[in-house]
Amino acid sequence: MFLLFYNEIMFAYGLVGVGLAVVYRMASKSLRRIAYVILGCFAAFCASGALGAFYGYFDPHSTRDQLSTDLTTFGAYFSANAHSAVGYVQGIWFIVIELFALALIGMVWARERVLFDVHAHRRTLTTWSCIAAAVVLLVGVPWGLSINGVLPSELEPVFYMLNQGFGFLTGPGIIAALALATEHLHNRVPGWSRVFVALGRRSMSGYIAQSFLFLLLVIPAGLGLWQDAGLAGKLLAGTVVWLITLALAAALEAAGRRGPFEWLHRRLAYGPAGKIEQNEASR
Repeated sequence: MFLLFYNEIMFAYGLVGVGLAVVYRMASKSLRRIAYVILGCFAAFCASGALGAFYGYFDPHSTRDQLSTDLTTFGAYFSANAHSAVGYVQGIWFIVIELFALALIGMVWARERVLFDVHAHRRTLTTWSCIAAAVVLLVGVPWGLSINGVLPSELEPVFYMLNQGFGFLTGPGIIAALALATEHLHNRVPGWSRVFVALGRRSMSGYIAQSFLFLLLVIPAGLGLWQDAGLAGKLLAGTVVWLITLALAAALEAAGRRGPFEWLHRRLAYGPAGKIEQNEASR
C-alpha cells in the first residue's frame, strides 16, 4: 500500500482500530477525558511550533516532497512513495495518536447516540459546530490567504502549524453541523441523497478507487490530465474522479452488493460469514 499511495493513511486507521479494541470497555467519561487531553496536548505542541515559525526559529517546510510533475514514470512514482514511506512510518505515531483521540470521540458519540437524538444533544453538537467554525475562520482562511499572497507569505508556516494542531477539530465539528442541519429529516434518507449514502457505505472502496483513478488520470506516469490546469481545472479533476466513484457506488447499491474492499475487510475480520456470529454459550 505504501508503494501505491503517498503517505498511505489506512495503515494509521488500522492502528487506531487496534487501539479502540483495547479501550472499548472503558467508561465513556474516561474515554472523553483521554481524547481531550490528547487533542489539548497536540494543540499546545503545534501552537509552540507556530510561535517558533513566527520568530524564525523553526521552518515546518524545511524538507519538500517531490512534485507530482516530476513523476513521469511509474518507477519514479513508486520510488518516491517508498522514500516517503520511511519518514512517514517513523512519524506515523503522531498521526495515529491524534486520530485515536478523534476516534474516541466518535465512539462516545455512538454509545450516547448523539447523532441519532439531535434534540437531546443539541448543546454538544452546537459547541462542536462553533469550534469548527472558529478553526475555519481563524486558521483555515488566513492560511489560504497567506498562501495566495493576500496576507504576508511569512505567515504561511505559522498558520500551517496552527492547522496541524487545530485542523483536526473541524472533523467532529462538521459532522455536528450536518446533524443539526438535517435534524428535520428525522434520520430518514431523502431519495436525492441515496447515491451519496451508497458511497458512504463503501467509503473504503471509494477512497482506494479514487486513489487509483488519480494515479491513472492525473499523475504524469498515467495520462497526465489537468497537470497544467489552474484552480478550476484541478477542481474539475477532483469532481470527475468523485463522480466516477459515486456512479460505481450507486451501481453496487442497486445490485445489492458491498464494496469490494468492505467485503474483503469483513471476510478477513469475521471469516466466511462476514459478520460476528454468536455461539450458543454467549446467547
